[in-house]
Amino acid sequence: MLTTRQRLLLTLLDAVGGPVGHTDFQKLLFLYTRECQATPSYEFVPYKFGAFSFTSYADKRKLIADRLLADDDLSWSLTDAGRAAAGRQAVETFARGGVLPPPCPLARQRTHLGAVSPRSLLRGA
Repeated sequence: MLTTRQRLLLTLLDAVGGPVGHTDFQKLLFLYTRECQATPSYEFVPYKFGAFSFTSYADKRKLIADRLLADDDLSWSLTDAGRAAAGRQAVETFARGGVLPPPCPLARQRTHLGAVSPRSLLRGA
């Protein structure tokens, strides 16, 4: 059974659409939890390259053991099973009568070129 935090990791990775380096994913997770959640799912501490969540790495190890994340020393990436689990999250929430979260302000950020995607946030666009 996945926790809400673990589902968040899968959903963010699915939104990015490909492997993400460790530092970039920590930055995205930090921004998401601070800008899009009333109560952040993860706590962060200052670390070598910015905000870091030790709990996210504990969750990563669990998701690797469950074969939902690839066992990769250089990045965070979904397996096919992880991608399927991320896609089921919204459907399951709705089916249980749950309310889907409101759109995140990060998703609504716009530039003169259009909407900013999670991938472009990681590239510094």
